[in-house]
Amino acid sequence: MLRVCHRLWGAAGKCVLALLVASNFAGCHCISSASNAVPAARLPPELLTKPRSARVPIDLSLLRQQPPPVHIIGPRDILGVYIQDVVPSVSNRQEPNILNLPVLTQTDYYPPRGMVNSPAVGLPMEVSLEGTLALPLIPPLKVEGLTLPEASEQIRRAYAVDRKILEQGRERILISLIRPRVNRILVVRDDVNNPFPVYQPQGNASLLSRRGNGTVIDLPAFENDVLHALTTTGGLPGVDAYSTIWIFRSRTLPGTVDTFKRQVDSGQQPERLFEDAKTERSTIRIPLRVYPGEPLPFSEEDVILEAGDVVYLETRQSEYFFSGGLLPAGQVVLPRDYDLDVIGALALATGSTGGPAGGVSAAAFNFKGPYNPGDVIPPTRVLILRTLATGEQIQIRIDLKKAMHDPGERLIIAPGDVVMLYYKPGEVIGNYALNFVTFNVAAIVGISE
Repeated sequence: MLRVCHRLWGAAGKCVLALLVASNFAGCHCISSASNAVPAARLPPELLTKPRSARVPIDLSLLRQQPPPVHIIGPRDILGVYIQDVVPSVSNRQEPNILNLPVLTQTDYYPPRGMVNSPAVGLPMEVSLEGTLALPLIPPLKVEGLTLPEASEQIRRAYAVDRKILEQGRERILISLIRPRVNRILVVRDDVNNPFPVYQPQGNASLLSRRGNGTVIDLPAFENDVLHALTTTGGLPGVDAYSTIWIFRSRTLPGTVDTFKRQVDSGQQPERLFEDAKTERSTIRIPLRVYPGEPLPFSEEDVILEAGDVVYLETRQSEYFFSGGLLPAGQVVLPRDYDLDVIGALALATGSTGGPAGGVSAAAFNFKGPYNPGDVIPPTRVLILRTLATGEQIQIRIDLKKAMHDPGERLIIAPGDVVMLYYKPGEVIGNYALNFVTFNVAAIVGISE
């Protein structure tokens, strides 16, 4: 008789447990079917994320140009010219004041070393776009490509040898550099003086807004390169920007300016000439971190900036992954220079690699009472929703028990991934059974609140 009652009681208990599980978890969002998901270990190589940790920084000296040992004269240089009795011209024999101290007029222009404190001698003259100096009594003199001593010798030969204006051996000619030519560059950065909008797991959206930063700088000759532009405007890109520099360039083809001037002088319509003018537009990509052995996609000429070039540093607004399921809903930023696998993603989203045991699951199931052990069995199923380049989406299944020991299960998170944590059906039933039994044991022994 006792044996029959024990069997009936056991069968009834199983039925009651099954009914309770069915009634409490029917339609529950904390359990997920992964029948259509691809196991992480079987994911094709073309769907895997390219590792970031393998990239190494490039040699920063590649971002600057090699300056010449002495200044080479070019168009728009301002020279100090003194030719006795000619420049400046005087009606008497009194020496004029020929000392010039350069004045720093542009706050974002930094002159070469010592230029502010170095005196210049002579009348200020600008080298024309054709590379010539307009000096009195002689035709325009070509000085482009010469050093200051070479330009002085060229002027001496023109006045004392060719034109016999000055007496040979007694000429006094002084040429100095008042201000080198500058190139006006526009630098647009999305990573300077702006808070990086990191989304906490609790969904703090107060840091959503961001503001860009733009600076107009004048870079002197032989310092007009990418490295000087970055150094002047705040240094290398921060972690909230891509480790890539973009240069947008728009240049008039050689010879177009001179041709345009001659055509206008001949009476042609400037409006029509502007429409026919040929302009070359190009975009240059300069990565600051590359894979070992990877060829650089830029040349030495590409890092030299000219007037009108735009240097752009793009923010990493799309470098996020999203959390869901048992995880708190959130948008979490991905590291820029190293890889983040699924275990690290769970740690960032919840603060623990063991899942939300006793946290979100307790609120979802209402398992825990004052004397229950809580969720003893943690969730171990991770589903990742990944969007492909074609726009299609796939589900990837990961078993956390295997991921703890098998590196093949530790999928690297890609930007835009949705990481969702779920219980397996057996884990849900096991947790519920443990709490149900504990609750009844507490009631049997007569423990009350």
